[in-house]
Amino acid sequence: MRWQIGEDPVLSVSGAGHVDCNLYEQGDRLVLHLVNVSSASSIPGTLDELVPVGPFEIVLKHSVLRSSTTARALVSEVDISVDSGDGVVSFILPRIEDHEIVVLGENS
Repeated sequence: MRWQIGEDPVLSVSGAGHVDCNLYEQGDRLVLHLVNVSSASSIPGTLDELVPVGPFEIVLKHSVLRSSTTARALVSEVDISVDSGDGVVSFILPRIEDHEIVVLGENS
Protein backbone atom coordinates (compact mmCIF):
# COMPACT_ATOMS: atom_id res chain seq x y z
CA MET A 1 0.00 0.00 0.00
CA ARG A 2 2.89 2.40 0.60
CA TRP A 3 3.61 2.69 -3.12
CA GLN A 4 -0.04 3.61 -3.73
CA ILE A 5 -0.22 6.49 -1.24
CA GLY A 6 3.27 7.68 -2.11
CA GLU A 7 4.47 8.24 1.46
CA ASP A 8 5.08 6.49 4.75
CA PRO A 9 1.96 5.59 6.77
CA VAL A 10 0.84 7.71 9.73
CA LEU A 11 0.97 4.68 12.05
CA SER A 12 3.27 1.66 11.98
CA VAL A 13 3.04 -1.09 14.60
CA SER A 14 5.34 -4.10 14.56
CA GLY A 15 5.87 -6.81 17.14
CA ALA A 16 4.86 -10.18 18.52
CA GLY A 17 1.09 -10.71 18.42
CA HIS A 18 -1.98 -9.32 16.71
CA VAL A 19 -3.48 -5.99 17.76
CA ASP A 20 -6.30 -3.83 16.45
CA CYS A 21 -5.18 -0.18 16.37
CA ASN A 22 -7.23 3.00 16.31
CA LEU A 23 -5.65 6.46 16.27
CA TYR A 24 -7.64 9.54 17.29
CA GLU A 25 -6.75 13.22 17.29
CA GLN A 26 -7.97 15.29 20.25
CA GLY A 27 -6.88 18.90 19.92
CA ASP A 28 -3.10 19.00 20.36
CA ARG A 29 -2.73 15.35 21.34
CA LEU A 30 -3.14 11.88 19.83
CA VAL A 31 -4.81 8.89 21.45
CA LEU A 32 -3.80 5.41 20.29
CA HIS A 33 -6.05 2.54 21.37
CA LEU A 34 -4.58 -0.94 20.89
CA VAL A 35 -6.64 -4.10 21.48
CA ASN A 36 -5.07 -7.55 21.80
CA VAL A 37 -6.90 -9.82 19.35
CA SER A 38 -4.35 -12.65 19.36
CA SER A 39 -6.64 -14.98 21.33
CA ALA A 40 -9.82 -14.20 19.44
CA SER A 41 -12.33 -17.03 19.37
CA SER A 42 -14.07 -18.32 16.26
CA ILE A 43 -17.21 -16.75 17.76
CA PRO A 44 -17.02 -13.04 16.84
CA GLY A 45 -16.59 -10.69 19.79
CA THR A 46 -15.35 -13.32 22.24
CA LEU A 47 -11.96 -14.37 23.60
CA ASP A 48 -10.99 -17.83 24.78
CA GLU A 49 -8.35 -16.46 27.17
CA LEU A 50 -6.10 -13.42 27.58
CA VAL A 51 -2.59 -14.10 26.35
CA PRO A 52 -0.29 -11.08 26.74
CA VAL A 53 1.47 -9.93 23.55
CA GLY A 54 4.39 -7.67 22.82
CA PRO A 55 6.70 -5.92 22.77
CA PHE A 56 5.60 -3.58 19.98
CA GLU A 57 7.58 -0.90 18.20
CA ILE A 58 5.26 1.97 17.32
CA VAL A 59 6.09 4.78 14.90
CA LEU A 60 3.74 7.73 14.43
CA LYS A 61 4.03 10.48 11.83
CA HIS A 62 1.61 13.35 12.43
CA SER A 63 1.55 17.15 12.29
CA VAL A 64 0.34 17.33 15.93
CA LEU A 65 3.58 15.76 17.19
CA ARG A 66 6.42 18.02 18.31
CA SER A 67 9.98 17.42 19.50
CA SER A 68 8.74 17.74 23.11
CA THR A 69 6.11 15.00 22.71
CA THR A 70 5.53 12.79 25.73
CA ALA A 71 3.59 9.53 25.99
CA ARG A 72 1.58 7.92 28.77
CA ALA A 73 0.07 4.41 28.79
CA LEU A 74 -3.22 4.81 30.67
CA VAL A 75 -4.11 1.15 31.30
CA SER A 76 -0.69 0.12 32.63
CA GLU A 77 -0.26 3.60 34.20
CA VAL A 78 3.30 4.21 33.01
CA ASP A 79 5.14 7.01 31.23
CA ILE A 80 6.72 5.88 27.98
CA SER A 81 10.10 7.03 26.74
CA VAL A 82 9.80 8.40 23.20
CA ASP A 83 12.24 9.27 20.45
CA SER A 84 10.95 12.25 18.50
CA GLY A 85 11.91 14.65 15.76
CA ASP A 86 10.50 16.22 12.60
CA GLY A 87 6.92 15.18 13.38
CA VAL A 88 7.84 11.51 13.89
CA VAL A 89 7.62 9.74 17.25
CA SER A 90 8.72 6.19 18.00
CA PHE A 91 8.49 4.17 21.18
CA ILE A 92 8.35 0.63 22.52
CA LEU A 93 5.20 -0.66 24.20
CA PRO A 94 6.46 -3.67 26.18
CA ARG A 95 3.21 -5.59 26.69
CA ILE A 96 -0.52 -5.59 26.05
CA GLU A 97 -2.73 -7.98 28.01
CA ASP A 98 -6.21 -6.98 26.87
CA HIS A 99 -5.90 -3.39 25.64
CA GLU A 100 -3.83 -0.26 26.07
CA ILE A 101 -4.50 3.42 25.53
CA VAL A 102 -1.47 5.59 24.77
CA VAL A 103 -1.85 9.38 24.93
CA LEU A 104 0.75 11.40 23.04
CA GLY A 105 1.12 15.14 23.38
CA GLU A 106 3.21 17.85 24.95
CA ASN A 107 1.64 17.24 28.38
CA SER A 108 0.23 13.72 28.20
